[in-house]
Amino acid sequence: MKIILLAFALTITFSTVAQREADEVLKFDNPVKDLLVVPTTGIAVITEGDKIHGYSPKDNKIIWSADAPKRNSLEIIAEINMTGGIPGATADFMAIEDTPFVQKFFDDSMYVFNSTNGELLFTNEGKERFFEASYLF
Repeated sequence: MKIILLAFALTITFSTVAQREADEVLKFDNPVKDLLVVPTTGIAVITEGDKIHGYSPKDNKIIWSADAPKRNSLEIIAEINMTGGIPGATADFMAIEDTPFVQKFFDDSMYVFNSTNGELLFTNEGKERFFEASYLF
């Protein structure tokens, strides 16, 4: 009987204390494509449309925004002719371990961003192909 009362009390406690509404709701012009919370900084890096944003939950605001890298149509056509592949493949953000940096692939090129200020630290456009940014740091 005591176990049933304890289970009932815990159920009532958790159901009344549970969060019912989001503390903060962000509105964007386009659907969000990718989101990553960087473990070292706590900043959420968000991709939507042709923008990349950094959101600080501590300040409850977007602290930086940057344009997503784009290639021109000549580069895309050259890639199709060379590889026969479909251009525009992207991968999700990946946090680089023990750093505030994140990597993301846009159009088969790797980009490394600083999550604290949105600065583009590295791109391999026109260079060798890199598949993992942890070798750069």
